[in-house]
Amino acid sequence: MAKKKAAPKSKDRPTCFVVIGFGTKTDYATGRVLNLDLTYHKLIKPAFDAVGIRCFRAIDVNVTGSIDKLMYNWIYQADFVVADLSTMNANVFYELGVRHAQRPNTTLIMAENGIFKKLPFDLSHTIIYGYEHLGEDIADEEVERFVGLLSGQLQKLLDDPVQEDSPVYTYMPGMKAPEWVDPKELIAALEARLAEKDKAAERVEADPEEIKKQSLAIIIESAEAAKNKKDYPIAMSLFRAAAENDEQDVFLWQRLALVTYKSREKDEDDEAAIAAFKEAERILQENCEADISNDPETLGLAGAINKRLYDRTGDMRYFEQSVNFYERGFYVKQDYYNGINAAFMYTLKAADLAEEGHHFEAIVYYGHANLIRKKVAEICLKLIESESFERRSDREWVYLTLYEAHFGRGETDEAEKYMPFIAAASDFARDSFQGQKARLASLMERFKNNTTLPGGDGEAAPAAPAPVDAVVKPAAPVRAVETSPVVRHAPGGPISIDLGSHQDKPVKSIEVTCKVEFS
Repeated sequence: MAKKKAAPKSKDRPTCFVVIGFGTKTDYATGRVLNLDLTYHKLIKPAFDAVGIRCFRAIDVNVTGSIDKLMYNWIYQADFVVADLSTMNANVFYELGVRHAQRPNTTLIMAENGIFKKLPFDLSHTIIYGYEHLGEDIADEEVERFVGLLSGQLQKLLDDPVQEDSPVYTYMPGMKAPEWVDPKELIAALEARLAEKDKAAERVEADPEEIKKQSLAIIIESAEAAKNKKDYPIAMSLFRAAAENDEQDVFLWQRLALVTYKSREKDEDDEAAIAAFKEAERILQENCEADISNDPETLGLAGAINKRLYDRTGDMRYFEQSVNFYERGFYVKQDYYNGINAAFMYTLKAADLAEEGHHFEAIVYYGHANLIRKKVAEICLKLIESESFERRSDREWVYLTLYEAHFGRGETDEAEKYMPFIAAASDFARDSFQGQKARLASLMERFKNNTTLPGGDGEAAPAAPAPVDAVVKPAAPVRAVETSPVVRHAPGGPISIDLGSHQDKPVKSIEVTCKVEFS
């Protein structure tokens, strides 16, 4: 890492405008979710601090109202501009294009490694600094590597900023940069806002109404702090102020929906809880277009809200919506969180149907839950076997999910292999796991105690049915006859399958179609 350089006096200190999103954003091409605040605070800002350059984002200095005038001034006037292309954000590309048209040099581009194959052709011959993001975290060794790389490049540019990096000026020799004199008051306004941000950051516990007058970054940081302390009324007030200031940013509405439903999640008053859940659902529908969205975060939140509405009301509509959101998030993102929750919902419905006497439907739901768990287990194992797993911050949740996937399929011995990892998990993760495991075990027991096959002898189904994709073998050899397999059902007795002349062949699968009629 480059040796830290003493910062010049404030009025002479070089500046960098960072063109990047904020909060958690989704790369829709892959379904990956990246925390861009981590990118800024762990990778970008430390590199500029190391060489004495003041860097800032739009949300660090703006307040309510239009930021367009100041933003275009910063894009042109800043000594440096860094653009992060990791989530293919249209605003970032547009602002980068404006900078490339205005200034021939001192513009740097960076992107998360997973996006390189999807970058547009026009940037294929431009230097782009790649880094590895783990979604909700960035590994310490990656931080050290990238900060050293970026700060070293910045020092070279400080020493000799002549080299052109704008493709406009590179491929159009003779192009002259525009001449423009920035009004002095804009620089003064920038300095004042940055100074105010530094002061306001020290007043996180200040009155919410006072905080709302600060920069968007301070509002969001204060809202996150209130959320983490479970001070949901304050968090709701601040996230609403932030969302109304930037109505196009889905992340802020997602956060508002989250703290809204969390505010009443454990309320014993069903009416108050249901009202909060419905308000959270409304926020997602109106501002995140949950019904047509492919954003995994929106889908996970919508699934969780409808899951709680189903728990409180028993209304089948909420169950169907919850499963729809969870499954869509699972198939779009192929992640374990949405998948394991979809499986849980199917198991919940299987237990309910079994109690109501709808045995065949219950078995179908139970089997589908286990098919999803099988896929979830495969996803978790793939993550564990990956080179980057030890650098992930969600390792304990991967192990907890893997345990639940095996446990739900009745594979107790396989699940127990992961108990040492669970014992080492954080208190919060372990408590969440124990609560989920206890509820899942109760649902499995309800399914076992209430599931019988119509026309059978009334005996209950086994506690943990074999996975539906398992090979089914006959209990005893069947006498060979020159016939095709035949399904037999003696009155009042069990259903049996005569394999006929095929009895010596391994059974790959059995498909059964049932029709039940009632008088």
